[in-house]
Amino acid sequence: KLRENYKFIFSRSLSDSIEAEDVIRIREEFPGVPVVCYINTSAAVKAECDVCVTSSNYLRICEGLPGDRLIFVPDKFMGRHLQNSLRGKKEVILYDGECEVHAEFTGPKIRNWKKNMSENGIDLKVLSHPECDSEIIKKSDYVGSTSQMVNYVKDSEKNRFFLLTECGLTNRLQSELSNKEFVGTCTMCKYMKSNSLKGILDVLESPKSQDKIQLDSIITKRALKCIDAMFYYTEAFKK
Repeated sequence: KLRENYKFIFSRSLSDSIEAEDVIRIREEFPGVPVVCYINTSAAVKAECDVCVTSSNYLRICEGLPGDRLIFVPDKFMGRHLQNSLRGKKEVILYDGECEVHAEFTGPKIRNWKKNMSENGIDLKVLSHPECDSEIIKKSDYVGSTSQMVNYVKDSEKNRFFLLTECGLTNRLQSELSNKEFVGTCTMCKYMKSNSLKGILDVLESPKSQDKIQLDSIITKRALKCIDAMFYYTEAFKK
């Protein structure tokens, strides 16, 4: 159930779409309901949540959590996929945040690509990240995290793929798997591309004052509990 009063209009990264105060307000409306946050959130947000998840473990952890309701923040697309996966098992309450990269992909674009390829006798496999819209996921041949998509492509006997995620993954696989072909367009994430190997090396070797991030010790301790819970549940719900 999507609550309109939590709608957030933004043009920044996924992590900037939610703040700690938003989680506090949600908790007040749904007391006692566990709050699950995607890993792409700030330490302050994690400090207000019960457990954080990645795109590799969120289905398993959310399904295994006690109770018949949970709140998922901030990504509404991943949340909708979670709703569909847990339908009949749990109620999933969503927050209205999104990753602007994955929001660029739409169902009509995918249908057109698959239709054009099919008409030309080309067997195209569409892989999507769970941060994509539910219509995209329905039209995809495989849905998974970055590492899961990598393994799928490597293990597949097929040769042509359309990856619906940030451009970096396609570039990586193109260089690693010369026998595979990657078609279609991709969307660049300016936030991910703001990092570079040189920048990381410079920070490690000679950090400047502006490179240092100071976090309140109370926030870090509470956020660590959220992260520790992820590792605990990952092991507890291991299949």
